[in-house]
Amino acid sequence: MADERAGFSPYELLRAVLRRRLLFALSLPLFVTVILALAHLIPLKYTGKAIFERRKDAAVEETPRDRESFSTVKLTLEQELGGFGAVSRAVEQLGLTRGLARDQSGRLTPAGEMARQQLVNKLMRQTRVDFEVSSEQVDLVAVSFTTADPWLAEQFPNVLVRNYINVVSEESVQRLTDSRDFLQQQVTTCNSRLEELIRQRIDFEVAHAGMLPENPGALQERINRLLADMDTLRAQQAVAEQKLVRLRMSPGGGAEAGPEPNRALVREPNPEYVRLEEKLKQARNDLDDALGKQFMKPTHATAMALQRTIGELEERLKEAPRYLEAPRYPEAPALGEVRGEPSLALMQTQLAIEIAGAQSEAEIYGRELERLENRLKVLEQLQANFGPIRREYLSLQKKITDQEGELKQWEKSLSGVQMALAGEAAKRRTHLNPVQAAQQQFLPSSPSLVIVLALAAAVGLGLSVAFVFVLHVLDRTVMTAEDAIRLFGLPVCGVIGEIASQGSRVKQVVRRWVLGPAVGAVLVAALAVAGLSMTLRLCYPERYARWRGAPWQVLQELAKGQASPGRGSR
Repeated sequence: MADERAGFSPYELLRAVLRRRLLFALSLPLFVTVILALAHLIPLKYTGKAIFERRKDAAVEETPRDRESFSTVKLTLEQELGGFGAVSRAVEQLGLTRGLARDQSGRLTPAGEMARQQLVNKLMRQTRVDFEVSSEQVDLVAVSFTTADPWLAEQFPNVLVRNYINVVSEESVQRLTDSRDFLQQQVTTCNSRLEELIRQRIDFEVAHAGMLPENPGALQERINRLLADMDTLRAQQAVAEQKLVRLRMSPGGGAEAGPEPNRALVREPNPEYVRLEEKLKQARNDLDDALGKQFMKPTHATAMALQRTIGELEERLKEAPRYLEAPRYPEAPALGEVRGEPSLALMQTQLAIEIAGAQSEAEIYGRELERLENRLKVLEQLQANFGPIRREYLSLQKKITDQEGELKQWEKSLSGVQMALAGEAAKRRTHLNPVQAAQQQFLPSSPSLVIVLALAAAVGLGLSVAFVFVLHVLDRTVMTAEDAIRLFGLPVCGVIGEIASQGSRVKQVVRRWVLGPAVGAVLVAALAVAGLSMTLRLCYPERYARWRGAPWQVLQELAKGQASPGRGSR
């Protein structure tokens, strides 16, 4: 019969529960009360959580000697925050090893050291590191610690975070100091290289002053201009020589003219000297315009060419006479003077002046032509060697440009590292900032009141159903005619109601209307007390302490509706 009843359907189970509903109603609060009472044995756990912000330290990570990526830091962050070393330092700072066994020197004995390691490992298991916000530039890191001691739950994560920030700060200062020294050395080296290259460029420009055109066309243009000047000088020299020959062939201009009595010398301005002064003035004006208006440097090729031209003109002015001297014949009264005609002496004087001027002009043209020929040879040689010289000069310019760019990069990195080092040394961190410290713990983090009540109700309901199910399976009583037909396979002719005596009826009435409600009330009261006790334990620790010592006083306060001391007060 028991085997036949063991395989009944959920519908029959529901019928069995409804048939024994009074027993089910009494067992449910009983089991829930027992579970709530047992829940008081669960130890309370307090969780403290400290949050700090970690930003990407660009100044440190951009240095050539420190390329540690932000993702690598994330992988090692949990070990650095909650590893054995970090937890050991926090244990020593909080004095959690005071009660451990020590020798006469104050050091931990082997047993004390083993206990310390066990304590550290236990605290490591209770520590958790989570990324509440994780990105490429910034992270919000939460350090949680769960323990039965509310004071330790508050202090331990704060100490871990504080120690981590201090350690990272010290390491950052050291790294930044090393990076600063390295970058300063690189800047010094680059400056030395740049100064050497600039010196080489200046020497090159001085050695090839005026001979560094921007392109071969400009060099050919200068040669053509020089050839044109030489042709002009040859023409002027030829004119001057013809003039000199013509003057010497004139009467009184030759050497055979005979003695010249009583002649004196006269000084006349040299026309060539005046022309050179004008050219020197024009060259100086061009140099002033190049330096002032065009903002050329004195070492520029054009400026150096103008300076060289000025120097050559000054040398030529030193060589050229400022005045020309010619003999002047004394004038004697003669018939020609009386008639208004120039005297022979005056004519001879003027002729001598013209001859001397023409001769000086021819010599000046010759020297200038010789100078231009030498200059033409230099330019032709420069044109022949233009390619190698130009390549050498451009290579030198490129080296200087590259060195200046490299120097700017090193100086930029050095400036960033110096700023980061100053902020780190002043404890004004920009990449590690505490956001939220662990607060004083009043309420336990576990167990949760809602979860405890839900589990107690669920487990109590399950136990009650199981209890009714077991009683139903073990019960051999035939309750209905259908059960008799199903069990015995015989037809039922009729059903006779229960024949009870007066005493049995009285017992049934008492059990149904007195004992049942009384037991139910007691169970409900016990359930309420258990629920109240669990609520006070998890939500009102201070009142729970008074509840354990004087429960009636707390009940009276609740009955009178006095205000609670505040959720979580201690």
